Amino acid sequence: MENVKTRSFLWNYLRSSALIRRGFHLYTKRRPFPHLFIHLEGTFESYLKKFSAKTRKNRLREIRRLRERGQLNLLKVSQASGIDALLAAAYQVSQRSWKFRRFGWGLAARDADSVTRELRFLAERGWLRSYVLKCDGTPCAFILGHQYGRASMPNLRMLTMHGAVTASVQSYCC
Repeated sequence: MENVKTRSFLWNYLRSSALIRRGFHLYTKRRPFPHLFIHLEGTFESYLKKFSAKTRKNRLREIRRLRERGQLNLLKVSQASGIDALLAAAYQVSQRSWKFRRFGWGLAARDADSVTRELRFLAERGWLRSYVLKCDGTPCAFILGHQYGRASMPNLRMLTMHGAVTASVQSYCC
């Protein structure tokens, strides 16, 4: 249920169908969370213009601080061959997150085999667009996402260093 849009036909059907309610109980581990959509088109500067001056300043400061910590490398994964390395790094980041440590939420709480199957499904269709950001070789951020047509739909499973990841992805893609 985590990836079902709350305004979709499927969500409404599962919650209101008498047939479904007779045979099943709808269970969600936690309330629905919004899924973020980032339209990565144009330059990073044009992306930043969407934000207030204060937000732009904060994002650029985050990027500068991260770059001061060490060499940044962005690993793009769009094929099945990169999924194992992606998930090893992403689980490492997720296990260090406050959401996982405090609430048991996030990628680290999910079954690795299920996640691998989902990502392989996306990769086989050419839809996988996921990234890991490393600072001096240590994973520090990730995005699990997919692309269908021209639209990229990152499922941001982490928000740590969001600005830096976005900047790195933007400079990598465009």
